[in-house]
Amino acid sequence: MRFYDAVMRGCELAPRQAFGAFVRRDPRQPIAACALGAARLGTGSGLVHSAFPFLRQITACPECDDGDSTELSTIIAHLNDKHRWTREQIALWASQFEPALPGPPRDSDDADSVIGGYERPEAPDELVEEEEQECLP
Repeated sequence: MRFYDAVMRGCELAPRQAFGAFVRRDPRQPIAACALGAARLGTGSGLVHSAFPFLRQITACPECDDGDSTELSTIIAHLNDKHRWTREQIALWASQFEPALPGPPRDSDDADSVIGGYERPEAPDELVEEEEQECLP
């Protein structure tokens, strides 16, 4: 399972985004999870680093200009809690660090739409208008 897919599956299980905690359970509200918590829920495993070893890579925050670098998983938590990125934004950004899927290379003229071996999802706030096309027999 890809990291992006695990986070999106976790978002289905925990529809609210949590800040400052992996998972928040409140009997009066739907379950909430941060980006890493959503990945944990999405895989059904409490071992996020085992499921996604690439989270141990060292990188810098794409928002901060302080020159500091740390583990990718720490940056993910930072983007979630400090910069309030959505879980989808975080998963999409983090997918650039995930190794490509094994198998034959993709033959795509639109390489910008492919990240980590799968199609980049459309941004939720981006409206795409499709032209109506006539079906020809």
